[in-house]
Amino acid sequence: MAEDIRVAAFIPAKPGEEHAVAHALSACVTETRKEPGCHEYILHTDVKDPTIFWMIEHWASQSALDTHMQAAAFQTLVKALDGKLRGAPQINVLKAV
Repeated sequence: MAEDIRVAAFIPAKPGEEHAVAHALSACVTETRKEPGCHEYILHTDVKDPTIFWMIEHWASQSALDTHMQAAAFQTLVKALDGKLRGAPQINVLKAV
């Protein structure tokens, strides 16, 4: 039986780079939603701080998430974000209790 994986990815843009970061993240969303095992992939921004983004994800399994991390759309995103973040993204993998 496949495990159910949720991800909350915290992505801190450098001040002044929030539009470029939002564009890069948005470009990844459409292709990622087509990936096998992707149930949900939704981009959010922090209400109080527009330089903070959250990607809320729902994957069918750890394997589907691992495959996503190697997919072309994700690799393009990593390159597009280079130099635009004020720290490394924090990828929080969650499971329902």
